[in-house]
This record gives sequence, C-alpha cells and structure tokens, in this order.
Amino acid sequence: MDLKLYLLIFAVSICCAASSQETLKGVVRSAQTGLTIENVSVRNLATKQVHLTDRNGLYSIRASEDDTIIFSITSYTPDTLKVTYGQLITSYDPELQLNMVSLKGVTVRSNYQLDSINRAASYRELKGGMRGITGGNRPTDGVGISISPLSYFSQRAKQQRQAKKRMETNEETFYVDDKFSPYTVARLTKLQGDSLSLFLYMYRPSYKKARRMDRDDMIEYISDKLILFRNRSKEQEH
Repeated sequence: MDLKLYLLIFAVSICCAASSQETLKGVVRSAQTGLTIENVSVRNLATKQVHLTDRNGLYSIRASEDDTIIFSITSYTPDTLKVTYGQLITSYDPELQLNMVSLKGVTVRSNYQLDSINRAASYRELKGGMRGITGGNRPTDGVGISISPLSYFSQRAKQQRQAKKRMETNEETFYVDDKFSPYTVARLTKLQGDSLSLFLYMYRPSYKKARRMDRDDMIEYISDKLILFRNRSKEQEH
C-alpha cells in the first residue's frame, strides 16, 4: 500500500475514533460532608487518560459508552463507574466515602513511601503505553521507518507532559494526606464521622507548611486547631 495512502487512512481512523467519544462531566463530593473534593484522580482505563478535579470538585474527561472510569484520592474509597449513554448526555456526580478501616481498634493506614513508589511505576507504565503507530519510538521500529504523523505524536507528547505534571501535583497532595491523615487526626482529637471530616476539610495544611512540620509540630498544629474547632462549635450552638 502506498505510504501516503496508509497515513491518510490512519489519520481518518484516528479522527473517527475521537469523534465517537463523548465527554463525561460532573462534580465529586464527600459522602460524609457533602463538600466538594479537589484533586481527585479521574482515570479512564480504556484511554489511559487521567484528569484531576478542580478546586470546586468539577471534572471533565473524554469517554465512550462502556468505558471504565475510576475516581480515587487518598483517604477515600475509590468509586468505579462503567459509563452509560445516559451519563454521557447528563452527568455523573460521585460521592466518595471516607476510608477508615478499623480492625479491633487498630486503624489500618497506607504507607506513603510505598504508595509513592507504586505511583511512579504507574506513571512509567502510562508513559510506556504512549507509543508510535508501529508500537515503538525509534526509526528502526516498523518497516525501516517510523510511521508517525506529527500531529499524532505531538498529542502523545502533550499527554506525557500533562501526566508528569499531574504526578508532581499528586505527590504534594499525597504527602499532606499522609502527614495530616484521618488516622492521625482521629487519634489525637477523638473526633469521628462528620466532625472528623469537617475538621480535615477546614484545617488541612498546605504542602509547604506540612513540609516544614515534623511530628511534634504536627501534633501541636492539630491541638491548636482543635481548640478553634471546639470554640467554633460552641458559638454555633448559641
């Protein structure tokens, strides 16, 4: 087959595949508080695309009917969705459950360092999946040449850059989640349920602040915020 004709057919097939997709939109909230959740990872397993919710909990991701979408963030139980046509023309608003698994009074919590290694491995896997038409990325892959339309690879490179940026942003989020975890806060404050969720939302430290605090600093920080939280609750009762 003529090379130009092959490239034309490939480009048309890519456009057709893209046009068959719709956009899934919605807002992610906490099931405990009803508050929106920022930086939730929204991943389409079929396309490997990963988006994050914005500061208002809003998300938008390309999807087709029957695609599997996973909503996940540290400290919450992931929500898995198999997309329906109705959701594509309306919206899907997941409510994530705070994940505090207790076994005989001992709360099971994640290991930040191990999770960080796993996330890095996931990024490498995602990057490795973004290959050229022939399945490789060298001129010798394929029949002597790399059949790679410039626009196709530009989009792939853009996706890789976006994925790397999301990884860096997510690491900051996960770091704060680990130091200011529901386990730590609940153990120090004895708060539970909605009160715990509200405390976590109101007094979550920034990444820079969390980096500056060691274990003792974090304990002092939580203790100080607990006084403010209790005073606020008393004022609302009057």
